[in-house]
Amino acid sequence: MPWFVDFKKGFEATSDLVKALKKPQMSASDARKMIAGYKQEYQTYKNRGGKKSYNSWGLDKGYIKKPPVNCCIS
Repeated sequence: MPWFVDFKKGFEATSDLVKALKKPQMSASDARKMIAGYKQEYQTYKNRGGKKSYNSWGLDKGYIKKPPVNCCIS
């Protein structure tokens, strides 16, 4: 059974992905403000006697997500 490739459909899917990547979900200044708020909240946590690192604190609060592990070498 021969395989058929629909180049038009592939181009549409690829162009949609490129458009989505070019359009940021928030502005850079808003992102900087948000990160500054996280750092301030973490400093408050540490000043109250918190023992966690920034990464583990962020994971527990839900501010940070671990990247998925995609290892598909077979």
